[in-house]
Amino acid sequence: MYLISTIPDCNKPIVETKISLFCSKLFYRWKGSGRNVKSFLKQNKDWLRKLLIEEDKTEEAGYLIPTTFRGRPAKLFRVLSTRAKQSQYKELTTHGPEELAFATHMSYSKTIKEMCLRLLKKAATLSPHSLKTMKAQQFTCEHPYSAEEALALMIDLKLTKDQYLNLKKS
Repeated sequence: MYLISTIPDCNKPIVETKISLFCSKLFYRWKGSGRNVKSFLKQNKDWLRKLLIEEDKTEEAGYLIPTTFRGRPAKLFRVLSTRAKQSQYKELTTHGPEELAFATHMSYSKTIKEMCLRLLKKAATLSPHSLKTMKAQQFTCEHPYSAEEALALMIDLKLTKDQYLNLKKS
């Protein structure tokens, strides 16, 4: 108890895992030697020396070496079953739309264009009604071309009359 109370809080999990790993290895080797002290010392002489050498190294370094945790490795989201995806999705739904939009922005900021990210931010903060009006404004032409501008466009792009009309419709 004294040892655990003197360890700083940040190192407690590391120390606890090292102790549990050591105890399990010790128990396995103790069982393998038939629970006999002489045969245990004889069979595990090298292992005990190795432990003492490693202990000296960690004391000299002044820190504990973190251990890896056992268990099943995590799968990628696309590989998971629909049931597992639904359980992970339930965890995500506890967050608000602003948090999700920010998380998406941070994960895709290098690969998606800035315009798409701005739209994503707007979509997360706006109401559904304002989103519909924004979508309607996006597809309507702000100002129609005058006759001279339309003629200049047709000449510059070398468009036929039918091509210009199709462009005007879309």
